[in-house]
Amino acid sequence: MSSVFVPDSHALTAALDAADGPLLVLDPCGELWTQFWQASRWRCWQAWRLMPGQTPEGDNWDVLRELQGVKAKEGVAALAGALFPGEGPASLTHRLMVCILTFAEDTRCCADLPTLAGRLWAVIARWSRQYRVHPALQAAQTLLTQWGAGEAAQAIRERMAVYHHPHVAETFLAGYGFRLETLRARPGQILFLTPGIRCLEDPALMAVYAFITGALRALSVLHYQPFTLFQPTLTHQGAGHEDRKQGA
Repeated sequence: MSSVFVPDSHALTAALDAADGPLLVLDPCGELWTQFWQASRWRCWQAWRLMPGQTPEGDNWDVLRELQGVKAKEGVAALAGALFPGEGPASLTHRLMVCILTFAEDTRCCADLPTLAGRLWAVIARWSRQYRVHPALQAAQTLLTQWGAGEAAQAIRERMAVYHHPHVAETFLAGYGFRLETLRARPGQILFLTPGIRCLEDPALMAVYAFITGALRALSVLHYQPFTLFQPTLTHQGAGHEDRKQGA
């Protein structure tokens, strides 16, 4: 028996008709995206589509820039948690990632997430000589002396390498695209995440979509404009299903 994703179309239609935004829609293969554009009554909505790992047709989200609109400590903790959702705040991997993000946000040494991914260990190795007394780098260097630091560093290296890949990096480039700060000025916004079949079969790419989902939800709360999440139900062919809607 095979598993399939069942779109959350009825609940989403009700939210769109009620102008109940902002909305975040997990839409494997883009079925709901197509339905949205075919319905003329929703043209008042501003729609975005993020699709890393696929084609350059998707929009852009400069996630590092979002840290400028929130308290730095809360923002970097949210991003670290979204990058490593399976790691608790006390884990070495999470704490080391917090140090890296804190330094990057404080010094503006990297224009965007792909740049940070490409310069990851230069942040600690080379820049530690330029910023000798920066507390985030000092904390990172201390963490790297602890038991298990090698495994934590390798986990970060492998996860961040995905964001340096050209087909993923283009989604997170600096300078344009979706911004959370616009939600307050224009609440009628909807953002679709539409992984294709190839992405659904690639754990590394699905981790990118999980990161976007987690980061958008956490940071939108910090911006006081939380998303309402719509996601498909994973069901089996021949079995019943229910729509699912989750608040931020």
